[in-house]
Amino acid sequence: MKKFLIPAIFFWLAGCYTPLNNSGVATTKQWLEVSGKKTDFDGKQYDSCYRFDLRFWPQEAAEELNLQEACISACCWRSDKDEVILDFNKNYDKNLAYYGRARKYSPAVITLKVNHANWLNTTKVTVSPKGAISKDGLVKLSYKETENPARLAQLENQARFLQARRNAYLIEQEQLQEMLQETEENPSSVKATVNKKSTPTSATPEKNSFSQKTQAKNHVLTVTLILLIIFCASIVMGVMYYNEINKPVNPSDSIISDNTNDTNNEEPPVEEIPQPPKEVQIFKGEDRPIAVMIDTEKPAWPHAGLNDAYLLYEIIIEGGESRIMALFKGKDTEKIGPVRSSRHYFLDYVMENDAIYAHFGWSPLA
Repeated sequence: MKKFLIPAIFFWLAGCYTPLNNSGVATTKQWLEVSGKKTDFDGKQYDSCYRFDLRFWPQEAAEELNLQEACISACCWRSDKDEVILDFNKNYDKNLAYYGRARKYSPAVITLKVNHANWLNTTKVTVSPKGAISKDGLVKLSYKETENPARLAQLENQARFLQARRNAYLIEQEQLQEMLQETEENPSSVKATVNKKSTPTSATPEKNSFSQKTQAKNHVLTVTLILLIIFCASIVMGVMYYNEINKPVNPSDSIISDNTNDTNNEEPPVEEIPQPPKEVQIFKGEDRPIAVMIDTEKPAWPHAGLNDAYLLYEIIIEGGESRIMALFKGKDTEKIGPVRSSRHYFLDYVMENDAIYAHFGWSPLA
């Protein structure tokens, strides 16, 4: 009996768990996909990224879900979300109040719980209620249509109102087009045509009189506003003109010197005092060190004078390259170079050594 029991259990496990080629992890459902995993140093899995390959009937049920949050259109990590709830009636009340009709699905909620067993290297999903999802991933739901008569009547009235406004607009456009055509054909008959078409019902004269009164009020307001602007502009210009006339006169501006041609009042020329020639002061670097910027690029090799430096700073600059700042003191060096531009982050080391900074060019911050 034992000889047959062990192979039977083996074949049962092989039929229940389906290996996935992309991650090497077995699953208990064909519609459960594991696209990635995380393992520790022992090779044991502690996290995995899974996705549900589900289909819905009716197809409109999928519109009630957020497919990304439901791990259907996107992969979800088990450490972030190990339980997914599919709520098909979440928007039922909102749809019924807004559209006037809605579907109520059954089962209303399906819960999917995902866990992993390292000893079998298997990712398992538990479905509640059982049997809600078929083996090939089909979620078959039943539904009942529900209507809100008050909201449907309100929507119907709004549709009728909009349709009436559209029809009135179309009629008005047709009449205007006919009037334009008659104007082009016979300009003298325009006045008679307008009077003829403005007589239909008793409500039209009241509407026309109201529009005429409104236009008259608009004209009065426009003229009043223009006069008010002109009045304010006149006041401003008058004040400016009054201030210009009464502006106090500076006596120094009204005095005109008559001694422009008088040679006796000319100032005597100033004798230029000869200045001693400027001498270039040569700093020998015996009291304070001299800091010199040196290039480190390969075309600048070989360097000159670095053997005489008592201290070198090398710092990484823009672009991943480096630059050297060499410090010299109390030595006669024949040649130092190649000399490059300064950088602001070298100034801290210059001040730290109380050195004279020698460079050719500089960065904007330096």
